Amino acid sequence: LNVESSIHYTTDNTDPTVASPMFNWVKYKWWTQRGDDVNTINAPIPINENTTIKALVMGFGKADSDIATFNYTAQEAPPALAKAEVTSLGDVSIYFSKNMADPTGIGAEGQFAVSVNGQPVTVTGVVDTNTPDKIKLELQTKITAGQSVTVAYTKSDDAAKQVKSTTGLAAESFAAQAVTNNLPVFTVGGNAVVGS
Repeated sequence: LNVESSIHYTTDNTDPTVASPMFNWVKYKWWTQRGDDVNTINAPIPINENTTIKALVMGFGKADSDIATFNYTAQEAPPALAKAEVTSLGDVSIYFSKNMADPTGIGAEGQFAVSVNGQPVTVTGVVDTNTPDKIKLELQTKITAGQSVTVAYTKSDDAAKQVKSTTGLAAESFAAQAVTNNLPVFTVGGNAVVGS
């Protein structure tokens, strides 16, 4: 490889040609002739999914190299908190970015911190729901309408107690997040009565 050579590559499993994107810091002459494309030279090649990169070295008056093939396996991202809301029974539902494994009985209760109006509330159970990306935190003291609620999660060092996706990836810890509380307040005889 010298200053007259260039590396062309593809990410769609086709063979590279001179028209394919170039990845080559030594191709100095090309920089001055194609200034509009300079930002694409040596830019990292994003790999967000399993990807095959094929590369070919070409040089004026020289035979092209053999095509080199590189296969990359993207790492799956762990499940992330999508949203949290108060259930109709005053517990907390947590939605994740992935389908979740059944957390019932794994001992995950102590990893969650729920606060209602600034006061901690004990989580007595972490259970599965009928919605694939949702788990439910059962609370010792139920939430009522109008209360301000937050939830946080600290991933256990014990892998057996971690809340995981159906593919086995553990959810990462998250700091206190607001929980949507849409429980209704009913009025009976002019007096507010908290609904559940």
